[in-house]
Amino acid sequence: MARFYDRRFGVTLDPETEICAVIGSKEGIASIGRVLLNAGDKALLPDPGYPVYAQGCAILSDAIPLTFPLKASSDFQPDFSRIVIDEKTKLLFLNYPSNPTGAVATQETLRSGVEFCNDHNLALCYDNAYSEICFGEYQSPSILEVDGALECAVELNSCSKMFNMTGYRVGFAVGNRKIISGLKKVKAQIDSGIPKFIQRAAATALDKYFDSDVSRELKYYRDILQERLRLLAQGLGRIGIETKIPKATFYLWVNVNMDGGTFVRHLLDIGVVATPGAAFGKNGTEFVRFSVTQETQRIAEAVQRMQKLHA
Repeated sequence: MARFYDRRFGVTLDPETEICAVIGSKEGIASIGRVLLNAGDKALLPDPGYPVYAQGCAILSDAIPLTFPLKASSDFQPDFSRIVIDEKTKLLFLNYPSNPTGAVATQETLRSGVEFCNDHNLALCYDNAYSEICFGEYQSPSILEVDGALECAVELNSCSKMFNMTGYRVGFAVGNRKIISGLKKVKAQIDSGIPKFIQRAAATALDKYFDSDVSRELKYYRDILQERLRLLAQGLGRIGIETKIPKATFYLWVNVNMDGGTFVRHLLDIGVVATPGAAFGKNGTEFVRFSVTQETQRIAEAVQRMQKLHA
């Protein structure tokens, strides 16, 4: 993991004190709450955002989830000047490339996020699980590339998206030594670690990430995802729903100009499954999240079925 971060992001990490293996980034996110949040503390979360931030991290730690809005008009970037905190606020989550929006972070967002958390003595949890699902020339950065990030930030990543290892449940938390130390203490009491053979498989994959054969294979996989996103976006355009293909992730975050839950029920009537945007927060009410992790043939079939909505 340390070698990977050095080569991929130019970030030097101490394997003993600045890295903790986690059972997928989802488990790491939930465990971070037990490290940083006491009853009545507050966690700041993006809206729309991954539900585990509120539920697995904050609520299960008896803490209070508070949201800040991400708007399409600002490319789903937060406005830190409008975020209100008090002495009970302990933690802020950021997630880029974003689930569900597919948005990528600007350098200003990363820099301002680190400065905001350092200025207000907050921990910053950066969910970077989609860092390797990027298209074209775009490469997702690490929050730890920002000056001062190691003073406040812990970043979570995973082999699930990177190497299609979802079922193996292996990821890593890296960053601030105090947070990593606390995470290791928490995990020592709630799990017994990742099976060694899975750790060895992940280590081998990370070491081979930059090899020509593996990098070619990963690019091939990303090209397939991008083509599926194009296919789906074109199909939605034919029924009058315009959307942009994101620079990263395998999601389309689509404004359907109506209640997303109602739209999803119409999709179910024709045998197509998507997720209503409200599942990710109140700012997602008129959105629907589509995922293109099914085979291309299935995406094409879904596009064909959706033409019935236009009939």
